[in-house]
Amino acid sequence: WRAFSWKKLVPYIAVQVAAAYLAGAMLYAMYCDSIELFERRNHVRRGSDESVKTAMVFGEYFPNPGFAIFRNSTVMAVSPAKAMAVEAWATGILVFMIFSFS
Repeated sequence: WRAFSWKKLVPYIAVQVAAAYLAGAMLYAMYCDSIELFERRNHVRRGSDESVKTAMVFGEYFPNPGFAIFRNSTVMAVSPAKAMAVEAWATGILVFMIFSFS
């Protein structure tokens, strides 16, 4: 931590935020047709309570409301422990990549 200059803090945060927005914009650009088709087929109006199903593409939801049709299925069941393990694994990969490139 001592090697990280305070002068670099604001640019570092700015780049992280800009990269997050850019990643979201890229995801939307790649999948906007599919998202709009899903919304039309399922009569989802953006901003309504049902639009959370569309928003799932941009984040991780637990329990995932998109799998409500599989509620009685054991195939789609995700326990809190399994969800936590997946989050820990994904965070570990992210941290590894950040440390590898910095």
